[in-house]
Amino acid sequence: MAPEEIRVQVYNGTPKDGLGKDVDAGLRATGFKTTNTPLNGELRNLERTLVTYDPRWDRSAKSLATALPGSELKAVKGQGAVMEVTAGSDFTKVRPVRAETKQSGQFSTVTGDEAVCP
Repeated sequence: MAPEEIRVQVYNGTPKDGLGKDVDAGLRATGFKTTNTPLNGELRNLERTLVTYDPRWDRSAKSLATALPGSELKAVKGQGAVMEVTAGSDFTKVRPVRAETKQSGQFSTVTGDEAVCP
């Protein structure tokens, strides 16, 4: 999924002031649609950055996790379309990601309405 299609709410999961703001700014700079309003998380001693997501948006979550090297993914049924990032003390940077281009040509994906049986 393209970062521009992924909505994100950022939380600071550490006692370090400004970490949530840094993560939010990094994600926004690489194209993610953040809320631009990072909040303090309920967890304040998180060691590993956590990405929570609704299982229906797992492709978006994987793109977001790729942008946050070392982050942990956690599915939360019913969370909705907004991904949540709780920054942990392991956060160092946001890595730019790009969407995969759709394959076309001889070996592209075929849907049921396109398949023809002899």
